[in-house]
Amino acid sequence: MHPRALELIGSLDLSPHPEGGYYKRVYESSKQVLANGVLRPAITSIHFLLTKGVGSRWHRVDAAEVWDWQEGDAVELLMYDADARALSRAQLDTSARGGQLLQVVPAGIWQSAKTHGDYSLVNCSVSPGFVWSGLEMLDESSELAHQIRAAGGLAS
Repeated sequence: MHPRALELIGSLDLSPHPEGGYYKRVYESSKQVLANGVLRPAITSIHFLLTKGVGSRWHRVDAAEVWDWQEGDAVELLMYDADARALSRAQLDTSARGGQLLQVVPAGIWQSAKTHGDYSLVNCSVSPGFVWSGLEMLDESSELAHQIRAAGGLAS
């Protein structure tokens, strides 16, 4: 693993994330809202680190998520709208390298990400706030996974 990635894991106190990569929740609103039948923080935010060869598995969240690039190599963020059967991609990095600094993933859109180098650090903010019951991981043997694969979003 890249020395800077190891440094970030230590200095930011990051832990392994179930979808891949490393994370730490850095903000949770004290204001609670009722959304999707669950009382939850109005907004939450995490540091999220992706390292070479370890991507974020396909998943969706029941709330809007804003990805904000912080440092390291470019991040490729893939998004799949199951209703439209449409795959889109965004590159997050410094605009000087041709990417964009942030990307909004609407609630319910499937998403996956990977670094295009040794490591990438992003901030992910979710509103209404992230709750584990609002996370759904893709079953890679499902019909939906077949659709994403056919659209070019999963390796065969």
